[in-house]
Amino acid sequence: MATAFTDDPAIAGRRIWRRSSAGSWGSGLMAVFLASVAAGLLGLGLWAVMYDHPWTPGDLVIVMLILLATGAVLLGLAIVLWRDARGKRAASIALEGDTLVLDLRAHRSLIHRPAACQARIPLADIAAIETRIEAYNAIGMANLVRTWRLVRRAGEPVFLFEQRALGTSLEDASMDAVADEIAARAGTPVVDKGMALGHGGILVTWFVRPPAWDAPPLTEAMVAREWRRGLIAAALLAASGSIVLLAQLANMIFK
Repeated sequence: MATAFTDDPAIAGRRIWRRSSAGSWGSGLMAVFLASVAAGLLGLGLWAVMYDHPWTPGDLVIVMLILLATGAVLLGLAIVLWRDARGKRAASIALEGDTLVLDLRAHRSLIHRPAACQARIPLADIAAIETRIEAYNAIGMANLVRTWRLVRRAGEPVFLFEQRALGTSLEDASMDAVADEIAARAGTPVVDKGMALGHGGILVTWFVRPPAWDAPPLTEAMVAREWRRGLIAAALLAASGSIVLLAQLANMIFK
């Protein structure tokens, strides 16, 4: 994904930022895979009910509950990933003279749920570009996300983009350069609103709620606490990846 505006070779003087749809394929394929596994678990449960097996009725109930619960979780993750795939489709932001041209996809944020935006906004209508870090807590860890939005002098604000998983190996390339150039061309500031605390819901995946845009920023002590929680999440992610890699190496060596 591009991390800054570049000159558009097709139109002189036009600057453009593009996001390819490559990331959409990964999320989409994983969503299809998880949905297929969930369907397979449901099929296995139906097979257990319809065909002869050595299980008692009590055992069958336990097996069915396990299969249904696992399938429901996988299907829920598949829905989240499918929404993410839709949000990662090709998009662009262009600077054409005194106009900002937006072509942004719906679901470009998994938490804020912004609608698609195809608009031409005069630069004179841009009051500011706002950014902040949002912290979402779950089981003692934090998922940190940086968001940007465009504030208009007349009209509703526009959610631009987000940078996910701050402080982890999955952190997206910074979008600071894109926001800075829009603000510079519009002659407006980039306003950093600090860090705000959102509702993490279940594992920062379901029932998550972002903080209000006018929410007061966290204190320095609270910010430090959220960064510590974010580092814990990053360490666990790195550790789980290392365990998988070591298991693969051991399988190759001792196979």
